[in-house]
Amino acid sequence: MSKLINRKKGLSMTKTNKEVYKDVLRFLGFFLFVVLILCTGSLVCADGGKGSDNLAKRYVSDGLLLYNELANESGRNFLKARKIHANLLGMYLDEMEDRQRNYAAALLTSEALDILTNLKSIRKSLAKPIPEDIQDPNDWAKKNIEQAGRKVGELLSNFEPYLDLENPFVLDGFEELGDKCRRDLYAALEDVKVKLRAYIKDLTIKNAEELCLANRKAIVHLFIARFARFDDPGERAETSSKGLDIRAVRQFRGDINRTIYWNRVCKRTKEGSKHAYELTAYSVSELRRLRILQSVLDSDMREAQALLLIAFRDSFPLKDTLERN
Repeated sequence: MSKLINRKKGLSMTKTNKEVYKDVLRFLGFFLFVVLILCTGSLVCADGGKGSDNLAKRYVSDGLLLYNELANESGRNFLKARKIHANLLGMYLDEMEDRQRNYAAALLTSEALDILTNLKSIRKSLAKPIPEDIQDPNDWAKKNIEQAGRKVGELLSNFEPYLDLENPFVLDGFEELGDKCRRDLYAALEDVKVKLRAYIKDLTIKNAEELCLANRKAIVHLFIARFARFDDPGERAETSSKGLDIRAVRQFRGDINRTIYWNRVCKRTKEGSKHAYELTAYSVSELRRLRILQSVLDSDMREAQALLLIAFRDSFPLKDTLERN
């Protein structure tokens, strides 16, 4: 009886070793299967493992819009402009960190992390309190904004290969928006409508300024979401959970055109005539936003990047620009 038991134990041990080996193979196969499933449709894996490189390119592309804000959207009240720049940059960083969760942390390149780290530092500089011993706070704020713009420009200059007009950053396919990004965008577009109605009702420079700011916020949100699918649902249909309602984006385009029109009307009023410079500057900015928005609607990222590179290259000439000249 004891011999039979020992034989059975020996057979059992041999069988177990084989089973362990098979289990290891099954586990490896299952692991590879899971990895493939997780990577299907993922930005990290869809381009052959270059997702992290795409993330850095995206941050550089977004950085062009942020630089444009700092370089062209300050006006004369630099104290107020500084707060707005800090808020917009903070808004962008929040959106990017939320979207970053779609990427495997281990696959994030040092380039992408370096861009975010530097932008956080620049945003912190814009948000810090003004020193109490400053004699001219507005001039100090102006220099602070200029310094922030230079830092963003210098940061982007380090990624010159990503600033190629002939090969703008694009995504292969569409990108699904996070709930936060979608909510923030629609809230910004709705705020434009509210501010526009207030401006039409009461043509004051204060309302013009608030409408310009609302349009600035909306274009930043929309530029972040520019690779989402645009849905054109029927009257009773609903926008899919992955796309954007193109009617809302087209409405924004109309609101920008109406903003430009009412800026011209406002300049003919008694108060508006005193602020003709500001109203003209607002309209110039609206035209720039309008062209960027149209390129997004046309899915023409080459045009969008070209528009943003104009201001950037004037301040930070790149090597290929110098060689052509």
